[in-house]
Amino acid sequence: MIKEILNKASLYSLSLLVFALPFYEKIMPPIIAFAILINIINGIVNRSFRFNKKILFALGIAFFVIHVISAFYSNDQHRAWFDIEVKLGLLFFPIVFSFKTDYIHQNKHYIYISFVLGSVISSLLLLFLSALNYKELGDEAFHYTQLARFIHPSYLAMYYIFSIAILIKYMVSQQRPIDKLFVPAALIILLLRMVFLLQSKAGILTMIAVSIYLLVLSIIRLRSLLLKIAIALIALSVVFISIQNSQRLQSMFSSVKEISENGSSDDSTTGVRYSIWKLTAKEISKHWLFGVGAGDIKPTLFKDYSKTHLDGALEKQLNVHNQYLETFLGQGIFGFLLLLALLFYGIKKAYKYKEWMMTIFIIIIAFGMIPESMLNKQSGVIFISFFYYFIFQFADYKDENTFLKSASEN
Repeated sequence: MIKEILNKASLYSLSLLVFALPFYEKIMPPIIAFAILINIINGIVNRSFRFNKKILFALGIAFFVIHVISAFYSNDQHRAWFDIEVKLGLLFFPIVFSFKTDYIHQNKHYIYISFVLGSVISSLLLLFLSALNYKELGDEAFHYTQLARFIHPSYLAMYYIFSIAILIKYMVSQQRPIDKLFVPAALIILLLRMVFLLQSKAGILTMIAVSIYLLVLSIIRLRSLLLKIAIALIALSVVFISIQNSQRLQSMFSSVKEISENGSSDDSTTGVRYSIWKLTAKEISKHWLFGVGAGDIKPTLFKDYSKTHLDGALEKQLNVHNQYLETFLGQGIFGFLLLLALLFYGIKKAYKYKEWMMTIFIIIIAFGMIPESMLNKQSGVIFISFFYYFIFQFADYKDENTFLKSASEN
């Protein structure tokens, strides 16, 4: 009786956690703490500890530990330990998902459904709130930070793209009547539209990358010529619309062109990021072995902003806006290599077991980390650490041909 209650409590707590992710960030800590506690108790009571992904979990724990070590040699101790607090998910979720209960494995689809439901409801809520501000702000009410009230647009776009991937998997995982596809198709259109409205450069670039991946993989695996053409048209349309309709992406392309011709583009956000990346690269060359420490990344950058007169970056206290460079600057070569190892190990296992959801997830976070420091906020840490270990631990490894399996048989 107790075991059954704990199993259900574990599933419900994880479902609540992922459902709440796209909403207000400050409600998350108690939900996370409750989910972690219930799942660890459930794992102990049901004796479901299965440490069968040793390399995966060792890499994850090592990545967190190296951040902790870097906190000790940081000058700004307050900032260092706050950074460790934000990154606690990198420690807790490998531990939580080292407990693999059959009940959660059999009902894992409820967790994916909860995440999609949270994404859909949050998108409708944001559209409603923006509609209330339309008279005051006009079309701007439906774009970028005016639309994304609670969470940064890049994180929301990341959530919505992954939700789209989940819906696509539902549609193609087995043969379904046409009338069963209308709702997921409508939700995909809604979430795609939200990604475009959010105008996040990270989100648009990630959407393009995921579309190209699905296009190539579909062409390779599908037998039906009609399905190949349909998916090709959809993927190419998404890529074309992403490029043509994104003002921020068009601005980025113009800035890149200006940088290539003149060496700088300080009046644009892309130009400012390029200047920050150059400064970061110089600092990395000085501290490449161990980094400056978790607490001294921003203080180091702020000094450089002041010296080089990057007044806007200093005023806004901008971070590196690139997770790879930020990790290299903070934790040195060891932290940087561990981050890459986690990504490449994920791709390797996804390819081995044909687990395409993991591949898409890695694409989402890998591309998201290029223009954003995704592990600087709880919104990024929880999403990345939760689904990275959840997908791995509860993947159906016995089926080594899961991608579009049923669709290819039609």
